[in-house]
Amino acid sequence: GLLAVRGAGCRLRRITDEHRPASATRPCLHVVPLDRLIVAQALTEPRSLLTRHSEVAPYSDSIIAV
Repeated sequence: GLLAVRGAGCRLRRITDEHRPASATRPCLHVVPLDRLIVAQALTEPRSLLTRHSEVAPYSDSIIAV
């Protein structure tokens, strides 16, 4: 859960207004709006994103399916 994520040195990030435009301009490789917003956040900041959703990984090399 959340404690395991924080214990591994990961931090939760807030989604801000700067992330929304980046979400709208990404190609629609995945239809879940929240996932698209999280991808936009990772690419805008830039950060690596670890995800269980393999369909999200094609957005960028910095998105890693685990």
